[in-house]
Parts: sequence; structure tokens; C-alpha cells
Amino acid sequence: MAAENANRMEAAWQKAVRRLQFTEERDEINNFRHSLARMKGYIAAEDKGGALAALKELEETWVDLGK
Repeated sequence: MAAENANRMEAAWQKAVRRLQFTEERDEINNFRHSLARMKGYIAAEDKGGALAALKELEETWVDLGK
């Protein structure tokens, strides 16, 4: 279930990043992408704590992208 949700999140991100690339800072975009990859790794390793921490990092980066 978590892996499926992470894959859906990644697919949604791929759509959104096309719109953000020209208006947002490249570092924040890369941070989101790296955090997503890290979260997927934690999910694959069944590390709930790491996955939740990465998810929180994704949320914060998303908020920063909206500023």
C-alpha cells in the first residue's frame, strides 16, 4: 500500500515539476525529488520511521515551493 501511494505521489510530482521548473528554484525541486527517492527507499526497506521522516520533509519542501 505505501509503495503504491509513493508511486502515485511520484507520478503526480512528475506532472507538477514541469510547471514548476520555470518559476521555482531548482534546488527546492531537486530537494523534493531526492526526498521522494529517499522515502521510497525507506518504504522498500519497511522502515516506517524513516519513511515518515522523509514524508514530513516532502511536506515542508512542498510548502516552500508554494512560497
